[in-house]
Amino acid sequence: MSKELWEQLWTAWKSSAVPPVQVRKFAAGDAWNIPWVQLEGVRNMPTPAATSFATAEHLVCRLAGKDPELIAAYKIHAYLVHSDRRGVLQDALAHAMRKHGEQLDGWWKPTVRYVLPAGSYTYTIPKLPLDIPDGAWPLMIEQAARAWSDIAKVWTVVHIAAFLAYDSPEYLAVSRISIAQMEKNEREHYLSLKNKYEGEQR
Repeated sequence: MSKELWEQLWTAWKSSAVPPVQVRKFAAGDAWNIPWVQLEGVRNMPTPAATSFATAEHLVCRLAGKDPELIAAYKIHAYLVHSDRRGVLQDALAHAMRKHGEQLDGWWKPTVRYVLPAGSYTYTIPKLPLDIPDGAWPLMIEQAARAWSDIAKVWTVVHIAAFLAYDSPEYLAVSRISIAQMEKNEREHYLSLKNKYEGEQR
């Protein structure tokens, strides 16, 4: 039953044509520990909850290059966790993840709920009825696809240092960028104070 249901979910998800969330390397000006960054042209979004930090790491590291079917199962699962419906579609999603060597449990701590970056006036994460049954899966897939499509239009995920092994060349490169940016900021701050002081002395 779980296999057949997953095939229906997977077909419905594919028909929704959900765009992937963009992932990019760390660059000068990026915050050291904030993986969710607004896309160019998007403004005034609230800072995502700390509980969505793990979701960003999953997208950047654990799911990078993985089969689209696994990524779909993960995104549906994430939406259901965020909607406080962890038990819904559990067998079908577990079946999909096992096909690709993953487990349904363990992506987030059991007490964590808000695993998706919050929206504001730009979008909202659609909610599900409290008593929604597995048989209402078309609505769940529709809402999950909508949520992830909106996220992809607003956010990109940065491969921040926290997602890298500390002894890796990539971590060293990120460290150099961050240090150079910090020195630049300190220099600009010093020059600003210097100019202000000199102006007051005239």
